[in-house]
Amino acid sequence: MAGLVLLVAPACRTTPHDCDDATNERCLWNQGLRQPTATDKETGLDELSTEALATLGTDAKLNDALTQMVDVMGAGLEWSLVDARARALCAGDVEAEPGSDGEVSGDTSEAWHCDTALLIDTQGLVLEATTAVLSLSTTSLDETRSADLLELARARFDPWCVGEFEELEGTNHLLFYRCALPEGPFLVVARFPRDLDAGAWQVSIAILDAG
Repeated sequence: MAGLVLLVAPACRTTPHDCDDATNERCLWNQGLRQPTATDKETGLDELSTEALATLGTDAKLNDALTQMVDVMGAGLEWSLVDARARALCAGDVEAEPGSDGEVSGDTSEAWHCDTALLIDTQGLVLEATTAVLSLSTTSLDETRSADLLELARARFDPWCVGEFEELEGTNHLLFYRCALPEGPFLVVARFPRDLDAGAWQVSIAILDAG
């Protein structure tokens, strides 16, 4: 089961007073769509592309993929076009999320995921999509590894942000960081347990539509 679904908790213990949604996932994604507090730190487009590529080392393919995701999310395209372009990043079959009919019907409002050839610090990444969110996730990490990978991802993508990452309050051990990107959408880095009893954790890097 993909991480966009597993971000759901039974209910929001710390739900914003103006959030009418019933699940922790939607509360947090909706907070992610709100403009972060402005800071003095600004990153121009030229600085973004040069600095990011200079610090990515052997994982430049991940930079390219995320750049594509940012481009399609920031261009104001219809979701059907975003969805189609996102599927081009798949290295395996596209699978519908549980809750649909178990098949990918072409309905671009449904959530889906696929394997990719992308890595972050040797960890393989799965691409997940649902309306207004594209996410790259790595799963089945232990607690220490997931914590280390979260910090690595935050440090790695901090130069992409206009301002600093902002931490949003979550429940059930969820850590959720968000920043604005120069192109318009938001970048989110999140860590949460898939199965606490089994000690299995997940880290996700997501691009959210700002519109």
